[in-house]
Parts: sequence; structure tokens; C-alpha cells
Amino acid sequence: MGEWLDELAADASARSDGWRALSASATRALTLVTCSSARAGLRDRTLLLFVS
Repeated sequence: MGEWLDELAADASARSDGWRALSASATRALTLVTCSSARAGLRDRTLLLFVS
């Protein structure tokens, strides 16, 4: 799971303090994803990940 979280973090515009330690020890993840951008035609998404 750590590799997957690290890949997501590499593209993130914001990360939690200590995210590397959280990623390394994570055994579960919950992802919340927004719908598409408010402007038609764009593929922007916001992802919020919770790990434990």
C-alpha cells in the first residue's frame, strides 16, 4: 500500500505533515473523490485520503 500512497503523494498539491511515515505504516485507506470540475469539460478531481 505504501508504494501506491507514495505515487499519489508525488502528484499531490497538498500533503499532511509526516505523510511519509503515515504512508509507510498504512494498512487501510479511505479515499473521498469529488465530482468533476465546476467548469464543463474539465477532468479535475479532488481526492482526500485517510489512512490508518
